[in-house]
Amino acid sequence: MKNWGKILYLFALLTFIVINMGCNRSEFYPESDIKVIKVEPFNIIPTSSSLAEVEDAVVTLQLLNTVPCNLLSYDLTFRTVQNDSIDNLNMYDVPISIPLTTAGEDVEVTLKPYTQQLFDLYDSSVSSISPVRATFKLYFKDVNKNEIIKEANFLLYKYEESSSDS
Repeated sequence: MKNWGKILYLFALLTFIVINMGCNRSEFYPESDIKVIKVEPFNIIPTSSSLAEVEDAVVTLQLLNTVPCNLLSYDLTFRTVQNDSIDNLNMYDVPISIPLTTAGEDVEVTLKPYTQQLFDLYDSSVSSISPVRATFKLYFKDVNKNEIIKEANFLLYKYEESSSDS
């Protein structure tokens, strides 16, 4: 009968440990491991005054483990060379749906960091704020409901007549 007390105590202790720690441990609910492989082009320099002719940005992502995830949305924020936020250009919670399912496979995400509002700001600004840094904050959720955030940065230059002549 003495052993029943020890067994019951150990069982209660084990149950307590599993309930309070086991569900929060990464071994039970591992998180996707995502890497930003490259950002192309880093410097985006318009060759015309038309937004339609500005090249898109491509962010290459790679899933490093076997926990699949989905890119759900992104924020796009802008900062001057003096690191001041340009709040009226920022965009938040832009929906997107791109799955990352295979470990080691590169997934290219095409994004449009240059906006008409940025063109207009460059045209109306008397000061030289070029280049503007655009930051994409990418929001992922994996199959275990873990949330992952990654960033990709670009420099966006003002269109100059002389830059299209070269």
